[in-house]
Amino acid sequence: MKTIGIIAEFNPFHNGHSYLVSEAKRLTKADFCVVVMSGNFVQRGAPAILDKYTRTRMALLNGVDLVIELPVVYATASAEYFSRAAVCLLNRLGVVDCLCFGSECGDVEVLKSAARFLIDENQTFQKELKKNLKSGMSYPKARGKSVDYSGQSRESVDDNIFNVINQPNNILGIEYIKALDLFGSSIEPVTIKRRGIGYHDEQAESATAIRREVEERVRGGGTNCFDAPGIITTPPAPERSPGWARPSREGNLSSLFAMAESPVLRFLSDFSELLYYKLTLHAETGYSQFFDVSNDLSDKIKKNLPKYKDYEDFIYMLKSKNFTYMRVSRCLNHVLLDIYGDDIVSYMDNGYVFYARLLGFNEKAGGLLKAIKNHSTIPLISKLADADELLGEIGMKMLRKDIQAAHIYNRGINEYTAPIVKV
Repeated sequence: MKTIGIIAEFNPFHNGHSYLVSEAKRLTKADFCVVVMSGNFVQRGAPAILDKYTRTRMALLNGVDLVIELPVVYATASAEYFSRAAVCLLNRLGVVDCLCFGSECGDVEVLKSAARFLIDENQTFQKELKKNLKSGMSYPKARGKSVDYSGQSRESVDDNIFNVINQPNNILGIEYIKALDLFGSSIEPVTIKRRGIGYHDEQAESATAIRREVEERVRGGGTNCFDAPGIITTPPAPERSPGWARPSREGNLSSLFAMAESPVLRFLSDFSELLYYKLTLHAETGYSQFFDVSNDLSDKIKKNLPKYKDYEDFIYMLKSKNFTYMRVSRCLNHVLLDIYGDDIVSYMDNGYVFYARLLGFNEKAGGLLKAIKNHSTIPLISKLADADELLGEIGMKMLRKDIQAAHIYNRGINEYTAPIVKV
């Protein structure tokens, strides 16, 4: 039995994800595909546009065999923490042979070389990195620029490294490879070249473009707000050939109604009042206790709080050359969800992840579930009611954050009674 792992947000699931799953299975001749997926809040510091169960169903109808939830404390973190936790989770399942991911370069050996280069970062590199970060560059941009000052000549490092280190999917792939090395994992990295669109391209079929179009339609009061191009919500036709499909009105959100009684869309604006309450609650003591919130950012939040209007407006108000939009968004999300820096340190010091929360599986996954139960070094949680007996104190603390985040997102839907998705 050969099993591939994929790390994803599927926010929402679209044609590009369908291609990644099918191509990864084809290239590796895998029997099963396990996905570690972010839950109701994602890495860009925002709510997922659709809840985790709807997105799980979309994935299971399109070639994924089993979906595990990435704990929210890591799902909302920067690339390094996100990647390490997701890789650790796949590694601890004990059944995954290959980690498959998309990249701009499509060459796993180049990504491995880049990962080795960054693992061996020297003092000159670190000094230049800190300088670039202090100037206001984002971490990926600062790191890429710092490579030129690493003290190594271009003759001693593959030229391709200098070309791949600034591209977002390459960066994630490099972080995955670094994490595999960190944990001494036997999982083999496999990359598939992205085709046709950029990660943040809002004019093409990307998750960013789809979310933007749907939100604009909702805000405009349109009746076809679920008719977004490029989204795959039903099983692909048997004759579909592998490829990066072009946007099509045939695959759209309207078919969600065939899978869920009333899919609910979530945007930053839905959490504006709650965020303001949380910020006000901690205004006197500040916000530096929350994960990734520096003293400077804490002071800036406190100073600007009287001018708060809504969630997204406040992000732009705080954004500066020293604090990117994404950094601010993630930090505010950590305040919203009560994610504290000391807790993250404690989790990492004690093994990163402590359970595998099952979100859904298909009818073919019986053998895969049995193999996980036999080989996993962490408990597979299928019923929250059983968690107390399976987890220690630190594992329960992490799981309670997932439950809390789900309740904040769903507003009144009890996470304890939410059924596992089966297709």
